[in-house]
Amino acid sequence: IVDRPFVRDPFLIELGHINPTHLSPAKQEALYAMVERGTRALGITIGAAKADTIWTKRGPIIIEMTARLSGGFHSSYTSPLAYGTNDIKAVIDLAVGKHVDPVDVTPKVHRTAVCQSVFPKPGRVVAIRGLEETEALPGVAKVVMLVKEGDVIEPYENCVRRVCYIIASADERAEAFATIKRALSTLQIVTESTGEDDRNAAEIHIPDSIFV
Repeated sequence: IVDRPFVRDPFLIELGHINPTHLSPAKQEALYAMVERGTRALGITIGAAKADTIWTKRGPIIIEMTARLSGGFHSSYTSPLAYGTNDIKAVIDLAVGKHVDPVDVTPKVHRTAVCQSVFPKPGRVVAIRGLEETEALPGVAKVVMLVKEGDVIEPYENCVRRVCYIIASADERAEAFATIKRALSTLQIVTESTGEDDRNAAEIHIPDSIFV
């Protein structure tokens, strides 16, 4: 279970995710039970199952249920970093008719991994600074850069328009957050206005409240 913070200004945009969740053990158990019921109701009897959920005043609710692993660098980076597991290999083994190796799905460590989106101001990219320095920071596992100089960053009207992700991990949650903050202050994606309608071209600000 991972936590996925969002902002709404004015569109609902995911900031990234934190692995593992900060929810209480009781809430985690309630989520596991609900997702298991959803999996059985859909007839998913083998392979991966993943749910997007939200915790409400009425308790947990499923937003989306899929027969696949979780994306957004969750299964590929943050779970291996946080637990030492290899969920992708386990699912591939099932797909080709093999048994799952318990080693692949058994946690070997208990760390914190964070995937954080970077939100430069929309416009034409004129410079990318500090990329190598960011990648070299202790605790940074990966910087995924999806733009280059000359590309145009569209206003953030949906999550598909995110252009950069920083993935970091540490033994302690606070240390992982501190690494992300250092990375965000080191990496600069500089843009200039394209001269088009800039009404929705506002920057997305990452609130400090997610780093707790």
